[in-house]
Amino acid sequence: MGGDPVEFGLVASLNRPGGNITGVSQLTSTLLAKQLELVHQLVPTGIVIGTLINPDVADSETQLKNVREGARALGLQIVVGQVRTEGEFDAAFNF
Repeated sequence: MGGDPVEFGLVASLNRPGGNITGVSQLTSTLLAKQLELVHQLVPTGIVIGTLINPDVADSETQLKNVREGARALGLQIVVGQVRTEGEFDAAFNF
């Protein structure tokens, strides 16, 4: 499954999920603000940053929230392109 198992109500917490459950959770969406910070350090004069998000992914709303919060903290503007398939990449860059 994708996304945060606590947020989706599958477990009580990551430290003590309860019951018999086995799995791995990467929670990569929580790193999006940090990734945005790295991009800003590489291009400090850039104030508009683009990102692509697949809205069909289970935690796409969390991803979008995290990247917007990170951008706000850095004083950046985020342009979001939604891409579900390979054929949608070109259109996502024509904003």
